[in-house]
Amino acid sequence: MRIIKNMFKWGNVLLILATFLAYLSPYINPEQFWLPSFVGLTYPFLLFGHILFIIFWLTFKNKYFLFSLACILLGWSHFTGFIGLNLLAEPSDDTTIHVMSYNVFRLKKVRKKGEEVFDQELGKFAKALKKDGKPAIFCSQETVRPNQVQKKMGYPHFYKDKGVTIFTDYPILDKGAIEFDNPINSCAWVDLKVKNKTVRVYNVHFKSNRISSTADKLVEKGNLQEKKTWMDIGSILRNVRAANFVRVKQAKKVAAHIANSPHPVIVCGDFNDTPQSYIYNLVSTGLQDTFKEKGFGLGTTYAGSIPALRIDFILADPKLKVLDYEIVNEDYSDHYPITSLISFGGN
Repeated sequence: MRIIKNMFKWGNVLLILATFLAYLSPYINPEQFWLPSFVGLTYPFLLFGHILFIIFWLTFKNKYFLFSLACILLGWSHFTGFIGLNLLAEPSDDTTIHVMSYNVFRLKKVRKKGEEVFDQELGKFAKALKKDGKPAIFCSQETVRPNQVQKKMGYPHFYKDKGVTIFTDYPILDKGAIEFDNPINSCAWVDLKVKNKTVRVYNVHFKSNRISSTADKLVEKGNLQEKKTWMDIGSILRNVRAANFVRVKQAKKVAAHIANSPHPVIVCGDFNDTPQSYIYNLVSTGLQDTFKEKGFGLGTTYAGSIPALRIDFILADPKLKVLDYEIVNEDYSDHYPITSLISFGGN
C-alpha cells in the first residue's frame, strides 16, 4: 500500500506541474513556445484528474488532498471559464439584445443531399433555433446559403464575409471585414442601431486545428503499442502547433480592430481554442465573457469527438450588462449554439 501511495503522490505532483503549465498558456505566445498551448487544451481532463486525486486522498484521510484543492483554487479563473456557477439571470429591459453564436458546419453536408432535403432541414433548423424566441442578432460560422437562412429565420438584414454571417433585426449602419490570409477563415463586423444606441458586433471564425478525424481514429483503433498510433499522435501535435501560429496572427488583427472601435462591442464566434489559450486572452482582454458572467454548469460548446471543449464565445464590452447565458442543446452541427441576453444597462 505504501508503494501505491508513493506512486499516486508523484502522479499528483506531475498533474500539478501540468496544470500550472496550462495556467500559463494564456500568457505564452505559441510562436515562441507552443507546448503550453497544447497542454491548455487538456485543462478539463487535468481538472477531472485533480478531483479524482482529492477523492483518493480523502478516502485514506490523507492531507495530500490539499495539494490538488489548492491547485484548483489558485486557478479559479480557469475553473470558472469551464464550469459556470451562476444560478440566476437578471430581468430584461428595453435595451436588451438577444444574441446567438453558432457554427453550423453540418448544414454543409445536408446541402449535398439536394435542394429539397436542404430546404426541409433548414426549416427544422430555423424552428429549433427560434423555439425560445428568435435572437435579434445571429452570428453563424461556416454558413451556407445565407439568403435561404435569412428567409427561414425571418431576418431583414444580413452581412456575409466568406463563411461568417451576421443576421440581424436591427438596421446596419456600417459594415466591414478583417481579412485573414486564407480562403476559409474571416471576421465580419457590423455597426447596428439598437433603439437610440449603436453597438458594433464582430463574428469571428479562427483557424481550426483539424484533428477531429485523427482523434476519432485514435479513440476507435488506437493502440499505444503500435507505431501508427504514435504517428497519429504526432500528427495531432503538429496540427495544433501549426494552427496556433495562424490563430495568433488572426487574433492580433481582431484585437487591434476591437481596440479601435468607436462603439461598445459584442464579439461572437468559433475561436477553435479554449479559455486556457493565448488566442482567447488576446481577444477577450478588457471584455466580459458572458459564460463567466451568467453561465451555469459545464461550458462545453463543441459536440464533436473531443469532449469538454469550450471553443465558442460571446464576449461583451464592459459598458454593456450581461443578463443571461445559455448553451442550447441542439445537434444540427458539431457545435452547440450559445445565446446571451445583453443590455446597455442604462448607459
